[in-house]
Amino acid sequence: MKSARAVIEIYFNEEKEASIIYRAIKPEILTSPSDKTATKLNLYGKKLSILLSSTDSTAFRAAINTLSRWIKVSKSLMEVDEWSKYHPTYSIS
Repeated sequence: MKSARAVIEIYFNEEKEASIIYRAIKPEILTSPSDKTATKLNLYGKKLSILLSSTDSTAFRAAINTLSRWIKVSKSLMEVDEWSKYHPTYSIS
């Protein structure tokens, strides 16, 4: 199978938002059980940079899908947390 490589750059509105997402998904990347895919995560101010390389196209696609879900869930939780600040009855803490 062919190997694959991608650089994914995601720009956020604020550095704080990028930092929260970075810190949320970094442990997942560090403990990834896959030996077919390597992922590097970097934070540059408001930009989150992900370098993904794989020896297997199926593992590559799976890694991209997984990263997308982690980022989406992290962002959604940030939005719920922000919403709960103005609606203390529904706090998630």
